[in-house]
Amino acid sequence: MAQARCHRFGQSKAVKVYRLITRNYGREMLHKASLKLGLDRAVLQSMSGNNNGPVQQFSKKEIEDLLRKGAYAAIMDENDEGNRFC
Repeated sequence: MAQARCHRFGQSKAVKVYRLITRNYGREMLHKASLKLGLDRAVLQSMSGNNNGPVQQFSKKEIEDLLRKGAYAAIMDENDEGNRFC
């Protein structure tokens, strides 16, 4: 983001951009992507009614889980399927 801004303002010299990555960066990035995917699925579910394939209808609880926990956490149920998968 900083790199794009500095070049947008007419910077003609070389620019060094340092990205600081923390220990939990990968986990945070995956969590944010999961939340976005959950939002995507919840919103686009109602728009996919005219497709030829079967449409998966989510219950109110499933949509709530998608929005609160994200797509990956909503898939894993209380039986610890996530731990068995990994």
